Amino acid sequence: DRSPRMIEMAVQRNHRYAGKARFIAASLEQADLGEGVYSQVFAVHVAALHHPGEALDTVRRRLADGGRLYLFSQAPGWKAAGQAEGFGAKLGRDLEAAGFAIDATLVTDVGTGFAAAVSARAGHRPVPGSGVRI
Repeated sequence: DRSPRMIEMAVQRNHRYAGKARFIAASLEQADLGEGVYSQVFAVHVAALHHPGEALDTVRRRLADGGRLYLFSQAPGWKAAGQAEGFGAKLGRDLEAAGFAIDATLVTDVGTGFAAAVSARAGHRPVPGSGVRI
């Protein structure tokens, strides 16, 4: 997360994962991730990952072969399942365009509205216009 306060709260809530999880206060594109690759990436309300671009490319490059990306979102205005379903479908298409394979798109009523989640696997990014995958 870019917010040091949010990182501090995450560390407090997840103290049992000390040594297993990394919490970094930086934008995804500027974070010092070292040389590691990751088996899982969880993102809640990270708009930079909702469309192809540098942030999504960073995640794809850092996921291990077959690694999973889990994206979660809930907009205050989603009062009907169809709104969250539409978001999930568009997000799935954008993730596929960025080189991910979609495992599942889920929508649930969380009591105050609807939330969407997409689970995707790291794949190979297609070279635009060539039909070749690298």
